[in-house]
Parts: sequence; C-alpha cells; structure tokens
Amino acid sequence: MVVSIDESQDTERFVLRAIATPDMVTAQGIVGDLRKAARQLHVALHEFHEADLYRDHPRLLTRSLELMSTAKRKKHPYPRREVCFLGTYYIKASTEQHKPTLTQRRMLTVYFELLQALIWALPLTPQEKLTVICDWFQGCLTLQSAVDSLLAELNGTLAFGNSATQKPLQLADLLVGTLRRHLAGDRNEDRFCFVKPLLHHLGAVSVKQ
Repeated sequence: MVVSIDESQDTERFVLRAIATPDMVTAQGIVGDLRKAARQLHVALHEFHEADLYRDHPRLLTRSLELMSTAKRKKHPYPRREVCFLGTYYIKASTEQHKPTLTQRRMLTVYFELLQALIWALPLTPQEKLTVICDWFQGCLTLQSAVDSLLAELNGTLAFGNSATQKPLQLADLLVGTLRRHLAGDRNEDRFCFVKPLLHHLGAVSVKQ
C-alpha cells in the first residue's frame, strides 16, 4: 500500500489527509487522469494544488475530485476499497487560534500525533508492505526517527518529498484542502460529496499542550 499525506491549517484547525492506493502505479495513473481532465478543460498546469484550483479553476477542482472518487485501473474497474481516503485533524487551543499557523515546535508535535492516528487507521492486511510519502515541510526530518520506529511495526517505510517529484502528493493536497474547507463550514464547498464515499476514517485527535 502507498499512502500519500499532506497537511493544511487555518486559524481553527490543523488537518492531515491521506490517499491510500494499492501501489504507486495506481496513484500515478490517477494523477494522469487529472492531467487529461485539465487538458479537456483547456487548463495548463504543472502541478495540482487545491488552493490554486479553488481560486482559479473551480470546475477543474470539482472534476478532479470526481475522478479521484471513481478511479479505475486500465481496462478493469477495481473495487473502491482499493483506494481510500483518510483524515485526522486537531482543533487548536484558544491560545493558538486566530493565528494562521502553529509555531514550528507545536506543529511538529501535532503533526506526529495526527500521523500516528492516521497510520493506525489504515486498512492494512498482515502481508502488506507500507510506503508512506509525506509532503516536506520545514523541520519535518526531525520526525524521521520517531516515525520510522512506528512504521517498523507495520513493515513500512517513510519518505518526505515534494509534489513535483512525488506526484501522488498532489492528490493528497487536493483532498486536505477540500476537507479543511468542509470542516470550516465553507458555504460554497459542495465538493465533499465526492470525497465522502471513499472516506475510510475521519476523526479529531486531542494533543496535549
């Protein structure tokens, strides 16, 4: 299983979101489908980022989420259980709210707690190998040892990367932005309907101060 993870935050929440696929080929195939949809809508993009699409190309954002929710292997549709979405989030303390971002030290603590909850929620079988790809952010490598220890119990490996080289992270970006807007009660956000059917897990996580 390949799990691609990205984070997003606003003044009230810090959100972690993942897309889990059977293998890297499946994930890259979905990215290819989105690029085809972009060409059909005459949109030229180097990468898919939820914030950019939400602002400049809402039709493409809607179409992308729709395609992600009905992804298919070449020639053969595969069961929906083979692709799933997972999400965890932290509701910021009153002292942390009304600020655009958490402090770096606090962010690392919250990130690890959310990541741990998300990994334990994965629908893994005992025989499966797990590859976790997280979007790189400042200070993330300080978590490598702790996450490696966690994944060792699950026959898993971790890599931090960027969405330009690790293209499945673009899928996670689209998902995490959509979820954050949904949790924030964005009145214009009706795209969550495409995400919900494949949502294997969504839950809030409490993180000690």
